[in-house]
Amino acid sequence: MAEASGSRSERQEIGQERRDSSRERRERREASRDRREIARAAPQDYGRVAKQVREWSFRYDGNEKPLEFLEQVEWSAMTYGLDINQIPRAMPELLTGRALKWFIANNKF
Repeated sequence: MAEASGSRSERQEIGQERRDSSRERRERREASRDRREIARAAPQDYGRVAKQVREWSFRYDGNEKPLEFLEQVEWSAMTYGLDINQIPRAMPELLTGRALKWFIANNKF
């Protein structure tokens, strides 16, 4: 009789592990779905991002202090509540001269 209850306990543990694993898979699927929905929504927001970036008073020409420029971009995006992941698409609005030429030659949209 002790063996039968032991095997029942083992079956219960296996069943619980399966439920846990199923729950984890479901949570991963939902998280993946959420990320895809956010990614789909991004192009709709691009117009707002580009408009805001155009209004910023700084530009970069490629001559000096690239890290300071990038820090200013990050700070401005945070200040205006923009998604930093959308800023690269708006980068041509912030570049001039040789920096803009380099960016266009090295990026595929």
